[in-house]
Amino acid sequence: MTSVAPDDHRRQPVDAMCDDSYLHVELADGRVISVPVGWAPALEAATPTERNAMEFMSASVFWPELGAEIAVSDLLAGEAAVKAAVAPQSELEADALLRSVSERMDQ
Repeated sequence: MTSVAPDDHRRQPVDAMCDDSYLHVELADGRVISVPVGWAPALEAATPTERNAMEFMSASVFWPELGAEIAVSDLLAGEAAVKAAVAPQSELEADALLRSVSERMDQ
């Protein structure tokens, strides 16, 4: 799991909601970051209940039932969120996942 520097608590997630289209994460400083659910294939494939069964870590959002975690820094970086969203079982699986997401984003 990711950690945050002691002076950077303003980036800590304090609330989140995931609908069929977007993941919305509210930070301690009041910003709300919204990213397409398609950036996180584990969330896209999940049920609405699974998508919203999340825990807030110091610098990330974690879905224990899905084994998925997205760091706030990855959300702020945009495309990097794809890499953090899923823990693939193998390097080949990771490559296939990244190709799939990249193709969807190009459409």
